[in-house]
Parts: sequence; structure tokens; C-alpha cells
Amino acid sequence: MNPYSPTNHWYVIKLSDLLRNKAINDLKLNTGNYLIDSRQIYIITAIKSQRDTKGNKTEYVHYKPIVESQNQDQNSLVCYIPIDNLPKAGLRLTITKDTLKKFYKDISQPLPPKVPSNVYDTKSNMEIFWQNDIEKITTLLRNLWKESKYPSSEKQNPSNLKSFQDTLDTVLEHLINEISFITQKPTKEIRKKIINNLNQGLKKTVKD
Repeated sequence: MNPYSPTNHWYVIKLSDLLRNKAINDLKLNTGNYLIDSRQIYIITAIKSQRDTKGNKTEYVHYKPIVESQNQDQNSLVCYIPIDNLPKAGLRLTITKDTLKKFYKDISQPLPPKVPSNVYDTKSNMEIFWQNDIEKITTLLRNLWKESKYPSSEKQNPSNLKSFQDTLDTVLEHLINEISFITQKPTKEIRKKIINNLNQGLKKTVKD
């Protein structure tokens, strides 16, 4: 019997193990790494093979918040999720040094000539934020920043303006806190750097 035949049980198991290991390696997931969603930062406590709801053997990431809750019961709570579902849940590894370098570079580039027509659509903006994709969040931040400095429309009702500002503040604070945690630098310093870089991009856009 061909040991590498798709019908060979040993081969199927070994192949699935290889695919799971590749998924872990591609994401560079390890115990002790940090995950982040749109709300807070978590630490990976374990990576285990478990049976999913369909009975299939799946690699699960176990994680818990790094900030202790006032509720003691919640402090002992450990969440777990299949690796493949991390993006769907808006979870990703915290920003790396290379990604951070690219982020600072991107936000200092000339801003887009025109912001999206739905720039005041809080629901659309927050959906992008909840997806927690750093590239999309970077684009969102740049659009919101430009609109806050050079409004494309003067006719916005107060509620729209407040929601818009709240969204901008939420996105900005989220990035500041994440970068501060990773770099161990004060939030004040991170805020200044982000705003300076955004303004550099704004000046280049206006100048062009």
C-alpha cells in the first residue's frame, strides 16, 4: 500500500497535522504572544488541538485579557477559538516593529484627494474598526483625520459631527494604547508622533 495515498489513514492524519502547524507558523502564534481586538489586549495562554463542534480535530488558541477585571470570576476566565476564526472574530497579533514602522510611514504620506462619500457613516466606519485589520484602520484614520481638518461638506448636523469625532477619537486611542503597550513608551509620546505624522501627510496633500 502506498503510504502517501489519500486513502491511507496515517497519511491523512499527518497531512492535517502539517497543515495545522503551517497555520500556526504562518501566524507566528506562540504561548505568551499578545492578541488584540477592538476592545482590549489578550495574552495567549495555550495552543491546543481540540475537537470542534463537528468533531474535527482543530487547533485552538486559548487566551485571556492582560488587564484584570474587578470581577474576580472573570479573571480566571480563559477564552478559546479555532485559529482559522481569529480574523472573523476581529482578533490579530499585536503590531510588530516592522508593521509599526510601515504604519508611521503610511500616515505621513499625502492623504487621498477625496475622502469616501460615507466618511460620516458611523456604522460603516465602526465596522472597519471592529474588523481590526491594521491596513484598513490606517486608511480609515487617514480619511477621518483629513475630514476633521478640511471638511468636505459644511452641512452636517450636530449629531453627525459628534459621532464622527467619537469615531476618530476611538480609532486614535485604540492605536495609541496598542503602540504604547508594545513599545513601552508613554501614550503622550505616541499620540504626539501619530498626530505629527498625520499632519505631515496633510501638509503634503494641501501643498500638492
